[in-house]
Amino acid sequence: MKTGSIALVLFASAMCFILGCRADFTEETAAVNSMLGVIDGLEGRISELDTASIKKQAERVVYECDNLRLVYLDTTVQYQLDSICSYPLLVQKSMERVRILSNELATTKKQLTNLRTDMEERKVKEENVATFIEIEFLYVESLSELLDEIDVRFQNDKVKYETYRISMDSLMSTATVPTIE
Repeated sequence: MKTGSIALVLFASAMCFILGCRADFTEETAAVNSMLGVIDGLEGRISELDTASIKKQAERVVYECDNLRLVYLDTTVQYQLDSICSYPLLVQKSMERVRILSNELATTKKQLTNLRTDMEERKVKEENVATFIEIEFLYVESLSELLDEIDVRFQNDKVKYETYRISMDSLMSTATVPTIE
C-alpha cells in the first residue's frame, strides 16, 4: 500500500510537471488587463490635447516677435519681447513631454501585453508575477500623474498665450509689421 501511494504521488508530480501544474494567474491577468485599460484611457486623453492650436500659437508668436524686434529697438520693449517670445520655448517643452509620455505608454503597453502572454503560456515564474505587477502598477500610476501635470501645463500655456496676445496686439497696433492670421 505504501508503494502504491508513493507511485501515485510520483505520477501526480510528473503529470503536474508535464501539464504545467501552476496557478492559473486569473487575478494577475485581470490586473494586467485593468492596467492596459488605464493606458488606453491615458492615450485617449493625450489625443484630446489641443497640440495643433498650441503649435500654431507658438508659430505666430515667433513670427510676430521676429518682426517686432526689427521695429522696436527700445530696451524696455525688447525686455517685454523677451518675456513674450519665450512662449514658443514653453510650448516646445510641453510638446516634448507629450512625446516622451506617448513613447512610455507604448513601451509599458507592450511590456504588459508580453507579461500577460508569458502568464498565459506559463513562461514566467509564479513567484515573480506579483513583483512585476506591482512595479508596472506603480509605473502606470506615475504615467497617469505625469499626464495630469502635462494637462495643467497645457492649460497654463493657453492662459500665458492669452496674456501675451494682449501685449503682442498692443505692440503690433503701433508698429507697421505684417500680421498673420
